[in-house]
Amino acid sequence: MFKMLAFSAAASFAIAASPAAAIINAPVPTNAYITFGGLDWAWANPCAPDGNTCGAIDLTYQGTQGWRVASTADFANGPTAQDFLFAGANVPAGGTEVATGATFFRANEIDGACATAWFSNRARPCRFGGGPTPAKA
Repeated sequence: MFKMLAFSAAASFAIAASPAAAIINAPVPTNAYITFGGLDWAWANPCAPDGNTCGAIDLTYQGTQGWRVASTADFANGPTAQDFLFAGANVPAGGTEVATGATFFRANEIDGACATAWFSNRARPCRFGGGPTPAKA
């Protein structure tokens, strides 16, 4: 299974920088990403749907696990922000994942999958932007 990095595409998916935190050099847990259209998608940092302009994404470790940045074609057939909301996801409804600090801007009414801690040492929040989300390979 290919893995792709997921982000919000059409909307302004700017993520505010937070204090530096250690990046997690371990496989992304299954409750921090989704599988959609035959690909694994992780909401990691902001990316435009052109696949060329992404926030700081560190693939030093995750690249060895098969993760890559989504391409333009991937975005065209990718999931929406709502697909990252499901019971049992790593970020609890309206809260923050204690172990990583991952959270959502604008409260999520149900649990949400946010994998920023595995791809960046700066950004921990995921932000709803109203458009399709980027994918992870």
